[in-house]
Amino acid sequence: MKINRLIAGVGLVGLFAAGVVRNNPPVSRQVGFGVQRHDVQPSMPAGNVLGTQWFCPGAQINPDGSVTATVVLANPYDTVAIGTLHIVPIDGKPVDQAVTVDPKSRKSINIGALVNAGWVAATVEVSGAPVSAEIVTSSRLGTDASACASQSSASWYFASGQTISNETVKATEVITLYNPYNEDASVDVRYVTDEGPINPLKLRGFVVPAGAVRIINVGETAIRKKSISASLTTRVGRVVAARYQSYDGSVRTGATFGLGAMEPGFDWAFPYGQKVPNGQYSIVVYNPGDSVAAVDLEVTLEGGQAEPTALTVPGRTTMIVDFAPIAQIPNNTVFSVVARSTNSVPIVAERVEDFAAATGAIGTSTMLGSPGAFNRWILTAGGVSATQSETIAVFNPGTIPVDVRLEAFGTVSGPVSKNQPLTVKPGGRIVVKVGDAISGDAIPVVVTASGPVVVERGILAVPTKAADGTVQPGTGTSYQLGIPYP
Repeated sequence: MKINRLIAGVGLVGLFAAGVVRNNPPVSRQVGFGVQRHDVQPSMPAGNVLGTQWFCPGAQINPDGSVTATVVLANPYDTVAIGTLHIVPIDGKPVDQAVTVDPKSRKSINIGALVNAGWVAATVEVSGAPVSAEIVTSSRLGTDASACASQSSASWYFASGQTISNETVKATEVITLYNPYNEDASVDVRYVTDEGPINPLKLRGFVVPAGAVRIINVGETAIRKKSISASLTTRVGRVVAARYQSYDGSVRTGATFGLGAMEPGFDWAFPYGQKVPNGQYSIVVYNPGDSVAAVDLEVTLEGGQAEPTALTVPGRTTMIVDFAPIAQIPNNTVFSVVARSTNSVPIVAERVEDFAAATGAIGTSTMLGSPGAFNRWILTAGGVSATQSETIAVFNPGTIPVDVRLEAFGTVSGPVSKNQPLTVKPGGRIVVKVGDAISGDAIPVVVTASGPVVVERGILAVPTKAADGTVQPGTGTSYQLGIPYP
Protein backbone atom coordinates (compact mmCIF):
# COMPACT_ATOMS: atom_id res chain seq x y z
CA MET A 1 0.00 0.00 0.00
CA LYS A 2 1.19 3.52 -0.65
CA ILE A 3 0.73 5.59 2.47
CA ASN A 4 1.07 9.34 2.62
CA ARG A 5 1.59 10.53 6.17
CA LEU A 6 0.72 14.16 6.79
CA ILE A 7 2.23 15.09 10.14
CA ALA A 8 1.48 18.45 11.68
CA GLY A 9 4.71 20.42 11.86
CA VAL A 10 6.69 17.85 9.85
CA GLY A 11 5.13 17.70 6.40
CA LEU A 12 4.66 14.90 3.88
CA VAL A 13 6.31 11.54 4.53
CA GLY A 14 5.98 8.64 2.08
CA LEU A 15 5.81 5.06 3.36
CA PHE A 16 5.08 1.68 1.78
CA ALA A 17 3.56 -1.39 3.35
CA ALA A 18 2.55 -4.51 1.42
CA GLY A 19 -0.62 -6.40 2.32
CA VAL A 20 -0.40 -10.18 2.24
CA VAL A 21 -3.48 -12.13 1.16
CA ARG A 22 -4.13 -15.56 2.55
CA ASN A 23 -5.67 -18.15 0.25
CA ASN A 24 -7.81 -19.62 3.02
CA PRO A 25 -11.24 -18.15 3.83
CA PRO A 26 -11.35 -15.04 6.04
CA VAL A 27 -10.90 -15.55 9.76
CA SER A 28 -14.18 -14.75 11.51
CA ARG A 29 -13.78 -12.02 14.09
CA GLN A 30 -16.20 -9.45 15.36
CA VAL A 31 -15.57 -5.91 14.26
CA GLY A 32 -15.58 -3.83 17.44
CA PHE A 33 -18.46 -1.55 16.66
CA GLY A 34 -19.51 -1.70 20.32
CA VAL A 35 -22.99 -0.63 21.41
CA GLN A 36 -25.17 0.48 18.53
CA ARG A 37 -25.41 4.26 18.77
CA HIS A 38 -27.89 6.17 16.68
CA ASP A 39 -26.60 9.48 18.04
CA VAL A 40 -23.30 9.46 16.14
CA GLN A 41 -24.64 9.16 12.58
CA PRO A 42 -27.84 10.13 10.76
CA SER A 43 -30.56 7.75 11.94
CA MET A 44 -34.28 7.41 11.42
CA PRO A 45 -36.37 7.54 14.62
CA ALA A 46 -38.07 4.42 15.93
CA GLY A 47 -41.54 3.55 14.67
CA ASN A 48 -43.21 4.55 17.94
CA VAL A 49 -41.93 8.11 17.53
CA LEU A 50 -44.57 9.90 15.49
CA GLY A 51 -42.63 13.12 14.93
CA THR A 52 -39.52 13.52 12.81
CA GLN A 53 -37.01 16.34 12.50
CA TRP A 54 -34.18 16.44 9.97
CA PHE A 55 -31.59 19.13 9.25
CA CYS A 56 -30.51 19.19 5.62
CA PRO A 57 -27.14 20.98 5.39
CA GLY A 58 -26.27 23.96 3.25
CA ALA A 59 -26.01 22.92 -0.40
CA GLN A 60 -25.03 24.88 -3.49
CA ILE A 61 -27.69 25.93 -6.00
CA ASN A 62 -27.93 28.10 -9.08
CA PRO A 63 -31.21 29.94 -9.73
CA ASP A 64 -30.94 29.06 -13.43
CA GLY A 65 -31.36 25.38 -12.54
CA SER A 66 -27.90 24.25 -13.60
CA VAL A 67 -27.01 23.41 -9.98
CA THR A 68 -29.82 21.95 -7.88
CA ALA A 69 -30.48 20.72 -4.35
CA THR A 70 -33.44 18.42 -3.73
CA VAL A 71 -34.72 17.12 -0.39
CA VAL A 72 -36.05 13.56 -0.68
CA LEU A 73 -38.32 12.12 2.04
CA ALA A 74 -39.43 8.49 2.35
CA ASN A 75 -42.28 7.17 4.50
CA PRO A 76 -42.16 3.36 4.92
CA TYR A 77 -45.18 3.28 7.25
CA ASP A 78 -48.92 2.82 6.70
CA THR A 79 -49.88 6.28 8.02
CA VAL A 80 -49.45 9.67 6.37
CA ALA A 81 -46.70 12.10 7.46
CA ILE A 82 -47.64 15.79 7.39
CA GLY A 83 -45.49 18.77 8.24
CA THR A 84 -43.35 21.66 7.07
CA LEU A 85 -40.15 22.13 5.12
CA HIS A 86 -38.39 25.28 6.38
CA ILE A 87 -36.04 26.45 3.60
CA VAL A 88 -33.18 28.80 4.54
CA PRO A 89 -31.23 30.64 1.80
CA ILE A 90 -27.83 32.17 2.52
CA ASP A 91 -29.33 35.52 1.50
CA GLY A 92 -32.97 36.54 1.79
CA LYS A 93 -35.90 35.39 3.86
CA PRO A 94 -36.66 31.76 4.71
CA VAL A 95 -39.55 30.04 2.97
CA ASP A 96 -41.93 27.52 4.53
CA GLN A 97 -43.45 24.82 2.38
CA ALA A 98 -46.16 22.42 3.52
CA VAL A 99 -45.20 18.80 2.89
CA THR A 100 -47.19 15.57 2.85
CA VAL A 101 -45.62 12.14 2.46
CA ASP A 102 -48.25 9.50 1.81
CA PRO A 103 -47.98 6.02 3.30
CA LYS A 104 -45.39 3.79 1.62
CA SER A 105 -44.23 6.59 -0.64
CA ARG A 106 -41.48 9.08 -1.43
CA LYS A 107 -41.57 12.86 -1.85
CA SER A 108 -38.98 15.07 -3.62
CA ILE A 109 -38.79 18.86 -3.19
CA ASN A 110 -36.39 20.97 -5.25
CA ILE A 111 -35.53 23.50 -2.53
CA GLY A 112 -33.30 25.49 -4.88
CA ALA A 113 -36.31 26.34 -7.02
CA LEU A 114 -38.07 27.98 -4.06
CA VAL A 115 -35.41 30.57 -3.21
CA ASN A 116 -33.01 32.82 -5.10
CA ALA A 117 -29.62 32.22 -3.51
CA GLY A 118 -26.28 30.51 -4.06
CA TRP A 119 -26.57 28.20 -1.02
CA VAL A 120 -29.57 26.82 0.80
CA ALA A 121 -30.33 24.59 3.82
CA ALA A 122 -33.57 23.19 5.20
CA THR A 123 -35.27 21.78 8.29
CA VAL A 124 -37.85 19.02 7.93
CA GLU A 125 -40.52 18.65 10.62
CA VAL A 126 -43.34 16.14 10.16
CA SER A 127 -45.71 14.21 12.38
CA GLY A 128 -47.97 11.20 11.93
CA ALA A 129 -45.21 8.82 10.82
CA PRO A 130 -41.41 8.82 10.90
CA VAL A 131 -39.70 9.62 7.60
CA SER A 132 -36.14 9.43 6.34
CA ALA A 133 -34.46 12.36 4.59
CA GLU A 134 -31.65 12.77 2.09
CA ILE A 135 -30.40 15.74 0.10
CA VAL A 136 -29.50 15.26 -3.57
CA THR A 137 -27.14 17.75 -5.21
CA SER A 138 -26.72 17.85 -8.99
CA SER A 139 -24.57 19.79 -11.44
CA ARG A 140 -22.71 19.17 -14.69
CA LEU A 141 -20.04 17.44 -12.55
CA GLY A 142 -22.50 14.80 -11.37
CA THR A 143 -25.04 13.95 -8.68
CA ASP A 144 -24.52 12.99 -5.04
CA ALA A 145 -27.21 11.80 -2.63
CA SER A 146 -26.48 11.75 1.10
CA ALA A 147 -28.34 11.75 4.39
CA CYS A 148 -29.58 14.87 6.10
CA ALA A 149 -28.64 15.17 9.79
CA SER A 150 -30.99 13.74 12.39
CA GLN A 151 -29.41 16.06 14.95
CA SER A 152 -27.02 18.97 15.24
CA SER A 153 -23.66 18.75 17.02
CA ALA A 154 -21.07 20.83 18.88
CA SER A 155 -18.28 19.20 16.84
CA TRP A 156 -17.72 18.03 13.27
CA TYR A 157 -14.77 16.34 11.54
CA PHE A 158 -13.72 15.93 7.90
CA ALA A 159 -10.83 13.58 7.11
CA SER A 160 -10.32 14.33 3.41
CA GLY A 161 -10.28 17.51 1.38
CA GLN A 162 -8.32 19.33 -1.31
CA THR A 163 -7.93 22.82 -2.69
CA ILE A 164 -5.62 21.63 -5.47
CA SER A 165 -4.99 18.23 -7.05
CA ASN A 166 -2.34 19.07 -9.62
CA GLU A 167 -1.61 21.80 -12.11
CA THR A 168 -4.32 20.62 -14.51
CA VAL A 169 -7.07 19.99 -11.95
CA LYS A 170 -8.84 22.71 -10.01
CA ALA A 171 -10.09 21.43 -6.66
CA THR A 172 -12.68 23.40 -4.71
CA GLU A 173 -13.63 22.62 -1.12
CA VAL A 174 -16.41 24.40 0.75
CA ILE A 175 -17.60 23.65 4.29
CA THR A 176 -21.20 24.65 4.93
CA LEU A 177 -22.59 25.46 8.37
CA TYR A 178 -26.30 25.53 9.18
CA ASN A 179 -27.62 26.87 12.48
CA PRO A 180 -31.30 25.89 12.73
CA TYR A 181 -31.83 27.45 16.16
CA ASN A 182 -32.90 30.82 17.56
CA GLU A 183 -29.53 31.76 19.05
CA ASP A 184 -26.24 32.52 17.30
CA ALA A 185 -23.52 29.85 17.16
CA SER A 186 -19.75 30.44 17.28
CA VAL A 187 -17.38 27.94 15.65
CA ASP A 188 -13.62 27.35 15.75
CA VAL A 189 -12.08 25.71 12.67
CA ARG A 190 -8.71 23.93 12.67
CA TYR A 191 -6.96 22.32 9.68
CA VAL A 192 -4.27 19.67 9.30
CA THR A 193 -2.67 19.90 5.84
CA ASP A 194 0.13 18.30 3.86
CA GLU A 195 2.29 21.27 4.85
CA GLY A 196 1.45 21.39 8.54
CA PRO A 197 -1.35 22.75 10.75
CA ILE A 198 -3.34 25.87 10.00
CA ASN A 199 -5.46 27.66 12.58
CA PRO A 200 -6.89 30.59 10.60
CA LEU A 201 -7.48 33.67 12.72
CA LYS A 202 -10.61 34.53 10.74
CA LEU A 203 -12.08 31.12 11.60
CA ARG A 204 -11.75 31.45 15.36
CA GLY A 205 -15.17 32.19 16.73
CA PHE A 206 -16.71 32.15 13.23
CA VAL A 207 -20.30 33.28 13.75
CA VAL A 208 -23.24 31.42 12.27
CA PRO A 209 -26.28 33.61 13.01
CA ALA A 210 -29.47 32.15 14.37
CA GLY A 211 -31.51 30.41 11.70
CA ALA A 212 -28.86 30.97 9.03
CA VAL A 213 -26.53 29.10 6.70
CA ARG A 214 -22.92 30.18 6.12
CA ILE A 215 -20.07 28.83 4.00
CA ILE A 216 -16.31 28.57 4.45
CA ASN A 217 -14.33 28.44 1.22
CA VAL A 218 -11.41 26.35 2.43
CA GLY A 219 -9.17 27.54 -0.40
CA GLU A 220 -9.27 31.06 0.97
CA THR A 221 -7.63 29.97 4.24
CA ALA A 222 -5.68 26.90 3.09
CA ILE A 223 -4.56 27.84 -0.40
CA ARG A 224 -3.28 25.13 -2.77
CA LYS A 225 -3.23 22.19 -0.39
CA LYS A 226 -3.27 18.62 -1.73
CA SER A 227 -4.67 17.25 1.52
CA ILE A 228 -6.71 18.98 4.20
CA SER A 229 -8.46 17.57 7.25
CA ALA A 230 -10.71 19.79 9.34
CA SER A 231 -12.01 19.89 12.93
CA LEU A 232 -14.88 22.20 13.85
CA THR A 233 -15.93 22.82 17.45
CA THR A 234 -18.46 25.30 18.71
CA ARG A 235 -17.81 27.78 21.47
CA VAL A 236 -21.52 28.49 21.68
CA GLY A 237 -24.45 26.59 20.20
CA ARG A 238 -24.69 23.62 17.84
CA VAL A 239 -24.61 23.46 14.03
CA VAL A 240 -24.90 21.07 11.10
CA ALA A 241 -21.74 20.86 8.95
CA ALA A 242 -21.24 19.41 5.48
CA ARG A 243 -18.47 19.46 2.87
CA TYR A 244 -18.76 20.15 -0.85
CA GLN A 245 -15.73 18.97 -2.84
CA SER A 246 -15.42 19.36 -6.59
CA TYR A 247 -12.80 18.70 -9.25
CA ASP A 248 -12.99 20.37 -12.63
CA GLY A 249 -10.03 19.45 -14.82
CA SER A 250 -8.64 17.31 -17.56
CA VAL A 251 -7.42 14.56 -15.21
CA ARG A 252 -9.94 14.50 -12.35
CA THR A 253 -13.61 15.42 -12.62
CA GLY A 254 -16.49 15.13 -10.23
CA ALA A 255 -18.30 16.50 -7.18
CA THR A 256 -19.20 15.04 -3.80
CA PHE A 257 -21.28 16.36 -0.91
CA GLY A 258 -22.06 15.05 2.55
CA LEU A 259 -22.09 15.51 6.31
CA GLY A 260 -19.00 15.29 8.47
CA ALA A 261 -18.49 12.99 11.44
CA MET A 262 -20.02 14.23 14.69
CA GLU A 263 -17.24 12.67 16.73
CA PRO A 264 -14.17 10.47 16.22
CA GLY A 265 -14.68 6.74 16.70
CA PHE A 266 -12.81 3.46 17.04
CA ASP A 267 -14.15 1.60 13.98
CA TRP A 268 -15.19 2.81 10.52
CA ALA A 269 -16.61 0.31 8.03
CA PHE A 270 -16.68 0.62 4.23
CA PRO A 271 -18.84 -2.13 2.67
CA TYR A 272 -17.82 -1.71 -0.97
CA GLY A 273 -14.43 -1.40 -2.60
CA GLN A 274 -13.13 -2.18 -6.05
CA LYS A 275 -9.86 -1.49 -7.81
CA VAL A 276 -10.26 -0.50 -11.46
CA PRO A 277 -7.53 0.20 -14.01
CA ASN A 278 -6.62 3.91 -14.03
CA GLY A 279 -8.96 4.50 -11.09
CA GLN A 280 -8.12 5.20 -7.47
CA TYR A 281 -9.26 3.79 -4.12
CA SER A 282 -7.91 5.40 -0.95
CA ILE A 283 -8.70 5.35 2.76
CA VAL A 284 -7.99 8.61 4.60
CA VAL A 285 -7.38 8.27 8.36
CA TYR A 286 -7.47 11.46 10.45
CA ASN A 287 -6.38 11.62 14.09
CA PRO A 288 -7.72 14.94 15.40
CA GLY A 289 -6.55 14.40 18.99
CA ASP A 290 -3.19 14.75 20.69
CA SER A 291 -2.41 11.06 21.41
CA VAL A 292 -0.88 8.61 18.94
CA ALA A 293 -3.42 6.24 17.34
CA ALA A 294 -2.58 2.67 16.40
CA VAL A 295 -4.80 1.80 13.44
CA ASP A 296 -5.37 -1.42 11.51
CA LEU A 297 -6.89 -1.41 8.03
CA GLU A 298 -8.62 -4.77 7.63
CA VAL A 299 -9.42 -5.83 4.07
CA THR A 300 -11.69 -8.81 3.33
CA LEU A 301 -12.10 -10.29 -0.14
CA GLU A 302 -14.25 -13.06 -1.51
CA GLY A 303 -11.27 -15.40 -1.79
CA GLY A 304 -9.28 -14.50 1.30
CA GLN A 305 -8.30 -11.86 3.79
CA ALA A 306 -5.43 -9.41 3.60
CA GLU A 307 -3.14 -9.06 6.57
CA PRO A 308 -4.17 -5.91 8.46
CA THR A 309 -2.04 -2.93 7.53
CA ALA A 310 -0.83 -1.33 10.75
CA LEU A 311 -0.59 2.46 10.86
CA THR A 312 0.88 4.66 13.53
CA VAL A 313 -0.98 7.96 13.29
CA PRO A 314 0.41 10.72 15.52
CA GLY A 315 -1.93 13.31 16.98
CA ARG A 316 -3.24 15.96 14.59
CA THR A 317 -2.11 13.90 11.63
CA THR A 318 -3.66 12.46 8.49
CA MET A 319 -2.58 9.36 6.58
CA ILE A 320 -3.74 8.55 3.05
CA VAL A 321 -3.54 4.86 2.08
CA ASP A 322 -3.59 4.25 -1.68
CA PHE A 323 -4.72 0.73 -2.60
CA ALA A 324 -3.50 0.86 -6.21
CA PRO A 325 -0.07 -0.77 -5.58
CA ILE A 326 -1.51 -3.81 -3.78
CA ALA A 327 -0.89 -6.66 -6.21
CA GLN A 328 -2.68 -9.10 -3.89
CA ILE A 329 -5.99 -7.34 -4.56
CA PRO A 330 -6.77 -7.94 -8.25
CA ASN A 331 -8.46 -5.36 -10.39
CA ASN A 332 -12.26 -5.57 -10.53
CA THR A 333 -12.39 -7.62 -7.32
CA VAL A 334 -14.90 -6.47 -4.71
CA PHE A 335 -13.71 -6.10 -1.12
CA SER A 336 -14.62 -4.43 2.19
CA VAL A 337 -12.47 -2.37 4.55
CA VAL A 338 -12.63 -1.60 8.26
CA ALA A 339 -10.39 1.10 9.72
CA ARG A 340 -9.98 0.24 13.41
CA SER A 341 -8.16 1.99 16.24
CA THR A 342 -6.51 -0.74 18.28
CA ASN A 343 -5.39 1.40 21.23
CA SER A 344 -8.64 3.23 22.05
CA VAL A 345 -7.56 6.53 20.47
CA PRO A 346 -10.50 7.72 18.36
CA ILE A 347 -10.04 8.53 14.67
CA VAL A 348 -12.09 9.60 11.63
CA ALA A 349 -11.88 7.61 8.37
CA GLU A 350 -13.17 8.41 4.90
CA ARG A 351 -12.94 6.68 1.54
CA VAL A 352 -12.07 8.47 -1.71
CA GLU A 353 -12.71 6.77 -5.04
CA ASP A 354 -11.92 8.00 -8.54
CA PHE A 355 -13.72 6.14 -11.30
CA ALA A 356 -12.09 5.65 -14.68
CA ALA A 357 -13.81 5.75 -18.07
CA ALA A 358 -13.44 1.96 -18.31
CA THR A 359 -16.13 1.57 -15.62
CA GLY A 360 -18.67 3.42 -17.78
CA ALA A 361 -18.77 6.43 -15.45
CA ILE A 362 -16.23 9.08 -14.49
CA GLY A 363 -16.34 10.98 -11.24
CA THR A 364 -15.11 11.16 -7.67
CA SER A 365 -16.87 9.78 -4.60
CA THR A 366 -16.02 10.58 -0.97
CA MET A 367 -17.78 8.66 1.80
CA LEU A 368 -17.45 8.69 5.58
CA GLY A 369 -17.22 5.19 7.01
CA SER A 370 -19.95 3.81 9.23
CA PRO A 371 -19.16 3.76 12.98
CA GLY A 372 -21.95 1.26 13.61
CA ALA A 373 -23.62 -1.89 12.27
CA PHE A 374 -27.41 -2.25 12.46
CA ASN A 375 -30.12 -4.78 11.61
CA ARG A 376 -32.15 -2.43 9.43
CA TRP A 377 -31.32 0.42 7.04
CA ILE A 378 -33.32 2.65 4.72
CA LEU A 379 -32.13 4.03 1.38
CA THR A 380 -34.19 7.09 0.57
CA ALA A 381 -33.01 8.43 -2.78
CA GLY A 382 -31.99 6.28 -5.73
CA GLY A 383 -33.58 4.56 -8.65
CA VAL A 384 -32.87 3.04 -12.03
CA SER A 385 -33.44 4.91 -15.28
CA ALA A 386 -32.01 5.49 -18.72
CA THR A 387 -29.44 7.84 -17.18
CA GLN A 388 -28.40 6.09 -13.96
CA SER A 389 -27.78 2.67 -12.43
CA GLU A 390 -27.88 1.70 -8.77
CA THR A 391 -26.22 -0.94 -6.60
CA ILE A 392 -26.63 -1.78 -2.91
CA ALA A 393 -23.76 -3.30 -0.90
CA VAL A 394 -24.37 -5.12 2.39
CA PHE A 395 -21.36 -5.95 4.61
CA ASN A 396 -21.47 -8.43 7.50
CA PRO A 397 -18.77 -7.57 10.07
CA GLY A 398 -19.84 -10.27 12.52
CA THR A 399 -18.87 -13.85 13.29
CA ILE A 400 -21.98 -15.67 12.03
CA PRO A 401 -23.86 -15.60 8.71
CA VAL A 402 -26.79 -13.21 8.37
CA ASP A 403 -29.86 -13.37 6.13
CA VAL A 404 -30.78 -10.18 4.29
CA ARG A 405 -33.92 -8.96 2.56
CA LEU A 406 -34.13 -5.86 0.36
CA GLU A 407 -37.65 -4.51 -0.20
CA ALA A 408 -38.64 -1.53 -2.34
CA PHE A 409 -41.75 0.52 -1.65
CA GLY A 410 -43.54 3.38 -3.33
CA THR A 411 -44.57 3.57 -6.96
CA VAL A 412 -42.52 0.42 -7.49
CA SER A 413 -42.54 -2.15 -4.71
CA GLY A 414 -41.36 -5.66 -4.01
CA PRO A 415 -38.13 -7.62 -3.58
CA VAL A 416 -35.07 -5.83 -4.96
CA SER A 417 -33.23 -9.11 -5.49
CA LYS A 418 -34.36 -12.56 -6.56
CA ASN A 419 -34.25 -15.60 -4.28
CA GLN A 420 -34.43 -13.70 -1.02
CA PRO A 421 -33.32 -13.93 1.72
CA LEU A 422 -29.71 -13.55 0.67
CA THR A 423 -27.07 -14.97 3.00
CA VAL A 424 -23.98 -12.92 3.80
CA LYS A 425 -21.14 -14.91 5.35
CA PRO A 426 -19.02 -13.57 8.22
CA GLY A 427 -16.69 -10.87 6.97
CA GLY A 428 -18.40 -11.01 3.57
CA ARG A 429 -20.59 -8.75 1.53
CA ILE A 430 -23.18 -8.92 -1.23
CA VAL A 431 -23.63 -6.39 -4.01
CA VAL A 432 -27.11 -6.20 -5.53
CA LYS A 433 -27.85 -4.50 -8.85
CA VAL A 434 -31.19 -2.84 -8.26
CA GLY A 435 -32.30 -3.05 -11.89
CA ASP A 436 -31.95 -6.84 -12.11
CA ALA A 437 -35.27 -7.55 -10.39
CA ILE A 438 -37.00 -4.19 -10.18
CA SER A 439 -36.72 -0.84 -11.95
CA GLY A 440 -38.04 2.68 -11.63
CA ASP A 441 -36.63 6.17 -11.25
CA ALA A 442 -37.88 6.49 -7.63
CA ILE A 443 -37.10 3.45 -5.50
CA PRO A 444 -36.71 3.82 -1.72
CA VAL A 445 -35.46 0.55 -0.21
CA VAL A 446 -35.51 -1.00 3.26
CA VAL A 447 -32.71 -3.49 4.02
CA THR A 448 -33.48 -5.90 6.88
CA ALA A 449 -30.92 -8.38 8.25
CA SER A 450 -30.94 -11.09 10.90
CA GLY A 451 -27.80 -9.55 12.44
CA PRO A 452 -25.91 -6.24 12.39
CA VAL A 453 -24.72 -5.17 8.93
CA VAL A 454 -23.48 -2.03 7.18
CA VAL A 455 -25.24 -0.83 4.01
CA GLU A 456 -24.20 1.59 1.29
CA ARG A 457 -25.73 2.59 -2.03
CA GLY A 458 -23.98 3.42 -5.28
CA ILE A 459 -25.49 5.54 -8.05
CA LEU A 460 -23.60 5.83 -11.34
CA ALA A 461 -24.35 7.78 -14.49
CA VAL A 462 -24.71 5.38 -17.40
CA PRO A 463 -22.74 5.69 -20.66
CA THR A 464 -24.31 7.65 -23.52
CA LYS A 465 -24.02 7.29 -27.28
CA ALA A 466 -22.71 10.34 -29.12
CA ALA A 467 -23.94 11.54 -32.51
CA ASP A 468 -21.01 9.82 -34.22
CA GLY A 469 -21.95 6.50 -32.65
CA THR A 470 -19.18 6.40 -30.07
CA VAL A 471 -20.04 5.56 -26.47
CA GLN A 472 -19.13 8.18 -23.90
CA PRO A 473 -18.83 7.40 -20.18
CA GLY A 474 -21.44 8.98 -17.93
CA THR A 475 -20.39 11.83 -15.65
CA GLY A 476 -21.21 11.41 -11.98
CA THR A 477 -20.80 8.84 -9.20
CA SER A 478 -22.41 8.75 -5.76
CA TYR A 479 -21.56 6.23 -3.06
CA GLN A 480 -23.05 6.93 0.39
CA LEU A 481 -24.17 5.02 3.47
CA GLY A 482 -27.81 4.24 4.07
CA ILE A 483 -29.63 5.49 7.16
CA PRO A 484 -29.98 3.16 10.17
CA TYR A 485 -33.66 2.43 10.76
CA PRO A 486 -34.56 1.01 14.22
